[in-house]
Amino acid sequence: MHIATLEYRLKEEHFEEFVSLWKEVVLESVRGRPGLVEFRLLAQKPRALAIGVWEDLSFARAFMATGVFGRLLARAGAFIETENPSPRGWALAASLDALSLDTAPPPPKGLDPKLLAAFLVEAKRATYASGASPASEESSETVYRYQSGGFAYEDRFVGSLGFVGRETATYDGRPIWAMSYHGSTSPDASEDMPAFLKAALSLVAVEAPFRGPLSYTEAERLYLCRHSGSLGLFRGEESIHEAERSVFSLVFQGGWLL
Repeated sequence: MHIATLEYRLKEEHFEEFVSLWKEVVLESVRGRPGLVEFRLLAQKPRALAIGVWEDLSFARAFMATGVFGRLLARAGAFIETENPSPRGWALAASLDALSLDTAPPPPKGLDPKLLAAFLVEAKRATYASGASPASEESSETVYRYQSGGFAYEDRFVGSLGFVGRETATYDGRPIWAMSYHGSTSPDASEDMPAFLKAALSLVAVEAPFRGPLSYTEAERLYLCRHSGSLGLFRGEESIHEAERSVFSLVFQGGWLL
């Protein structure tokens, strides 16, 4: 994780104008950039602090290389008291969010989470990610199913370019775990983007049996996934970029069913 900051000292009479220009020039330019985690502008007259959080330094450097901040200065330079504000880079030393806490309830009684994680990886690799035909298509819903031992898995979704779905796992017929998701595919995505997505999802790991790996590349395509929490309570998001254009995004969340 890499964090970049850029501080401005502004002329108070132009403060609101600067903020509006920053949103127009910078915020719109960063939207959909590969490797982006979060981008914010903090304001307290007469200062403003831009904060960008990236998957790693290379993504931050690629964004800086677009010249976006030069374009901002060309239009808003007269609003800034300090000359040529320079960015600073930070490495993440520690962090905490709500799902980093041990807030997940205990697993259902008698369930070994490690066995469930291993089963989820097996099931996900054998269904949508494998390119296999769905078990059924019921009332416009696409359904994948998989069973092994006492575990059963179902992935059910509806939609096309925009879609919603839910994965559930049961043990001996009892629901124990679920994950819901919502995704969107750009009309500009290449025809074989779904195949690239399936290749990424086939790399799901027992340490985080949600979607794909943190990153996966092939030619000019980049898959990114970030998440927080544990098997019992989690959330995350993933994206695909083709030639640095965002063409797919998905958010997901889930946990134990008690």
